[in-house]
Amino acid sequence: MYQRGLAPDATYQFKHALVRDAAYESLLKSKRQQVHARLVEALEATDTAAPELLAQHATAAGMNEQAIEYWLQAGIHAAERSAHREAIGHFDRGLTVLGSLPASTHRDEQELRLQIGLCNSLNTASGWGSGETVKANARARELCESLGETDALLHVLRQERIIRWVRADHRAALATANQMIGLADQQDVHHDSAVYRFGDVGAGHYLSLWPTLAMGDIKTVRNVANKVLDWYDKDQHGDYRFHYGIDLRAATLSIRAYERWLSGYPDQASNANTQAIAYARELDHASSLTWALTWAGAQPAVMRRDAGASEVFADELMRLQCSPLDQAWARICAGWAIGKCGQRDTGISMLREGLDYPGTEQGKVFRSLHLALLAELYLDGEQFDLAAQTLGEARAHIARSEERFWEAEIFRLTGELNSLQRSELTEAADICFRQAIAVAGKLGATSLELRAALSFARYWKQKGKTSEARGLLEPIYNWFTEGFDTPDLIDAKALLQELR
Repeated sequence: MYQRGLAPDATYQFKHALVRDAAYESLLKSKRQQVHARLVEALEATDTAAPELLAQHATAAGMNEQAIEYWLQAGIHAAERSAHREAIGHFDRGLTVLGSLPASTHRDEQELRLQIGLCNSLNTASGWGSGETVKANARARELCESLGETDALLHVLRQERIIRWVRADHRAALATANQMIGLADQQDVHHDSAVYRFGDVGAGHYLSLWPTLAMGDIKTVRNVANKVLDWYDKDQHGDYRFHYGIDLRAATLSIRAYERWLSGYPDQASNANTQAIAYARELDHASSLTWALTWAGAQPAVMRRDAGASEVFADELMRLQCSPLDQAWARICAGWAIGKCGQRDTGISMLREGLDYPGTEQGKVFRSLHLALLAELYLDGEQFDLAAQTLGEARAHIARSEERFWEAEIFRLTGELNSLQRSELTEAADICFRQAIAVAGKLGATSLELRAALSFARYWKQKGKTSEARGLLEPIYNWFTEGFDTPDLIDAKALLQELR
C-alpha cells in the first residue's frame, strides 16, 4: 500500500485495484458491514457527502432504512440536475433495497416516494407513454389508494393524465385533469411541500389545456391559459420544473401561442413562442428547453409553414440528450422542412423515421398533424396512392382520438389530392374544400380557414371561376390585422392580385 502524509492524518491507497478487491473479499461479511457502517457514520459527520455515496455504504452495511432514504435523496438530486438516467438508477436501487423489508405501512410510504420519483424521471428519459412509465405510475396509484394519500394521488393523477395525453387518449386525459382539479378543490389548501407548491388546482388547469386544444376547444384554451399565467410566479413556483419535468410558464406560453395562431393572430403567437424559448434558455433547465424547442419552436414552425425555422429548432433538438419522443418529433419536423426545401425523398425518409422512432410506439399525440405533413410531401411528389393512404390513417386517428384541431387540414389536403387526380374527382375536391372551411370555422381556427379558402380559391381559378374565388378568399383575408409577412397571408395576397 502507498502511504501519503504522516499518522494520524495519513491516507492509504492500494497499489492495484485487484489487491484492494482481494483484501475486501477476504473480510467476513459481518466485518465488511462494520467497515461500511463506520464509513456511513464518518461521512454523515461531514455534512457534505453525496447522498449516492452514503447510499452505497449504507446498503453494503445492511442499514436498509438509511440506505432507502439516501437512494431517494440521490435520485431527487440527480433529477434536479436533469440527470434522469442517473436518477432512475438511484430510485431503482432504493426499490431493490426496499424489497428486503417486511410489509408495513411505513414500507409502503417509502415505496410510494420512490415510485413517484422514478415515474418523474422515466417521463423524461424513456418517454411519457413508455411501458416502464405506465408500470411505475400504476404502482404509485395503487399505493396512494391503499394508504389514503390524497396529496400524492394528486401528483400521480398528473402523471396518469400525461400518459393518456401522449397516447392521444384526449377525452380520458381531460377527465383525469378535471378529476385532479376536483380533488384539489376538496382539499382547499396550497401545500408547503416543494412537490405541490404551485397548487394542485393550478396544475390541474394547466394539464387540462393540451387535451382541450387537441379536441379543438380553442376558446377554452385561451381563457384557461391566461388564468394559469396570471397564477404562476416563477420565484414561488420554480420547484415545479424539478418535480414535474418542465417549467409551467414556458409550457403555458407555448400553448397560448397555439391558440393565438389558430385563432388568426400569427404575430401574437410568434411573440409568445419567442418568450417561451427565451425564458426556457434563461432557466438553464434541460427538460424545459427541450419542451420549448419542440412545442414553441419546431412544431409551430411547421404549422405556419416556416421550413427554415423548423429545421433550425429540430437540428438543435436532435443534438440534445432528450427523450425518444422529443427525438421523434424533431425528426418529423426536420423531415418536413428538408422535403419542402427540395430534398423530398430525404425529407420523407426522415419524417417516416420520426413516426416510427424506437421507444415511441405509444406516442400518438398530434399524430393528425404529423401524418398531414407526410401526406403533403407525398402530394408534392405526385405519389397519390401513398398520400391517400396517409390521409386515411389520419382520419382513422382523428376518429379514434377526437384530435380535431388539425382536422380541417386533413380535409384540405384530401381536396388537394382529389383536385390533382382524375377529372371525375373534381366534385369530391369541391366537397372536401368546403368541409375544411366549415370545420375550421366551427372551431374558430381562422388561420386554417384562410389556408382552406386559399386552396379552394386556387382550385376555382383553375376552373375559370375567378369571381367566386375572389369572393371566397377576400373576406377571410381582410379579417386579418397582423401576420402579413407569413407564408399563407403572402400567398393569399398574391392570389387576390391575380384574381382582379
